[in-house]
Amino acid sequence: MSKPKVSVLMSVYNGERYLREAIESILNQTFTDFEFIIIDDGSTDSTPKILTSYASKDNRIRLIRIEKNLGIAAALNKGLEVASGKYIARMDADDISLPNRLSMQLDYMEKNSSCSVVATRIALIDNKGNIIGYWREDIKTTQYYEIRNFLPRKNCIAHPTVMIKTAIAKKYTYNENQPYAQDYDLWLRLCSNGERIEKINEVLLYHRIHPISVTYLTISSGAERKNIKTKAIFLRDKIKTRKLTFFDLRVFIFLLQDLSIFIAGKIKYYIYSGFKKLFIFLGYFIGLILRRIFPFKSYSPIFFFFPFCHIGGAEKIHADIVNCIADKKPLVFFTKKSKNTKFKYLFQRGNVKIFDISLFVNIRFLHHICMGIIIIFINKHSKAVVFGANNEFFYKLLSYLKSNIRRIDLLHAFGGGLEEISLPFVSQIDIRIVTNTKTLTDLKEQYQAYGINPKFADRIVLIENKVKVPNNYPVKKKKEKEELKVLYVGRGSKEKRVHLIGEIATQCNKARIPARFILVGDVYEAVKDKDRKFCIFEGEITEHEKLNKIYEEADIFILTSEREGLPLALMEAMAHGVVPVVVKVGDIPTHIKNRFNGFLVENGSEKEIINSMEKILQELSMNRSLLRTLSFNAYQYALNHFRKPNFCSAYRKIILEGIC
Repeated sequence: MSKPKVSVLMSVYNGERYLREAIESILNQTFTDFEFIIIDDGSTDSTPKILTSYASKDNRIRLIRIEKNLGIAAALNKGLEVASGKYIARMDADDISLPNRLSMQLDYMEKNSSCSVVATRIALIDNKGNIIGYWREDIKTTQYYEIRNFLPRKNCIAHPTVMIKTAIAKKYTYNENQPYAQDYDLWLRLCSNGERIEKINEVLLYHRIHPISVTYLTISSGAERKNIKTKAIFLRDKIKTRKLTFFDLRVFIFLLQDLSIFIAGKIKYYIYSGFKKLFIFLGYFIGLILRRIFPFKSYSPIFFFFPFCHIGGAEKIHADIVNCIADKKPLVFFTKKSKNTKFKYLFQRGNVKIFDISLFVNIRFLHHICMGIIIIFINKHSKAVVFGANNEFFYKLLSYLKSNIRRIDLLHAFGGGLEEISLPFVSQIDIRIVTNTKTLTDLKEQYQAYGINPKFADRIVLIENKVKVPNNYPVKKKKEKEELKVLYVGRGSKEKRVHLIGEIATQCNKARIPARFILVGDVYEAVKDKDRKFCIFEGEITEHEKLNKIYEEADIFILTSEREGLPLALMEAMAHGVVPVVVKVGDIPTHIKNRFNGFLVENGSEKEIINSMEKILQELSMNRSLLRTLSFNAYQYALNHFRKPNFCSAYRKIILEGIC
């Protein structure tokens, strides 16, 4: 049997989520003369079953099973031992190779015999396969001399893109003594010995960035320190050989530069930490004085920390939670500057006391004085509850609270960054509330990815949001050819992509689709100038009756967000029989069934979203019977799933357990 031209080498450890997509991207290459060596590095999930299934269908796949996890360097070296192709192509179990990748790289290697390694450029994708950006160092270094000059500073070669001569790979192998960047170590060793590393200036691989990826974990946990350690180990090994080169000298110079920057950063951190502690202590002292001036017994042991009181779905939910226990006279703190205070009144029912501390929190050292004062008032209680939602200030308080204080965190959705900020504080949080099943899954996956003790995942509690749903279906009295009312309710923030709604309105006008686009919220600036004439801007609405009337008159609720949990506005719209036409993100697909109670649009490119939604609006304008059916189904779903009569009792139980 003749040897294959290329050996594709892939190591996998517990990679079930993206493994099929990675395997198929290799099996579907236009170049087919390869063997696919997959090393299962001690996986404990369904990875072995997936691999066996593919191997039984394609004889190009060769499986190597390692019983105990050895790490990526040792696993890849196992694969190198059995590789028989002239070239080795690397692949990662969560990435996607474009169909012509192997063909283009093989052609390059055959035409450039002096080249030892050829890489390609990458595009970064998220966990759903959407392109989210590019690697800056990758873009800056596409020529041989650029790569060679840049490598002593930082890595600029994406490991899963490379094709390397097998003889070179087997000669050098991966350094199993390198705890982190084994690929970067290999590039340094190759360049030090005069081997050429080149790059095809074209994206031929999609590199996934997600909480379980090696790259993500490296970026999130001290990349500078790991970069320093990798260079130090490389230089130590080179010194042992007594064969130093000018390239090694450049690595040493940049190592010294990295060390000086790292040490300066540490010094700055310790100075800042010292001042922080000093100002927090000052806050303690001020708090003690204030406690003597004001009668402490009049203050509730329940403390809420929310970011804003401006108009928004999250703010409505926060107000609902506070009002569930308004009888206990809780204290509510707003920690960020709100765009307006139009929803502040929602928090002021009953005996709730409100403090806007955003002015102090946003000034660095006043921030710490403010923390000190609040900590004194919280810790005075023999039992107390501190409840935070979407709030970094809340996380900073946790380390200073006494053990008798119950700490509750509310997380609406992933993607805003707070899920990462909260990681160091997971063990200090007694209960983490999530509002939808997607966030529940994402949070548990994050814990697993970071090796967080599984017992902390048991502290996660699901309490879904509620909306008022009319007892009777609000029939839409609309004539057959009357224009559709397409509604958006929400913010004009970047992730909402409201500009797409403006472009959809323009395209519908050009296509003569009878549709009127009504936008509620602070969204005027989010819509492009050329599209505004096709939209009606209602501005921000605080009166429930007025907003309910708009819902009652609307036919379609449109949403183009790039990330979401389950928007409250979507729930309210469905409660009024408004048909959702929404992008398939977050927890939305859990509740919207395509062509049953709404339409789901794939979260593809912006142009694809615009075109898909235009076609859906065209169909609904021509098929009013379908529109009525979807409207009734949307209402029925809201009636059965969004009322949540136990909403208040669930929050009361969790919060009041801390003071009973």
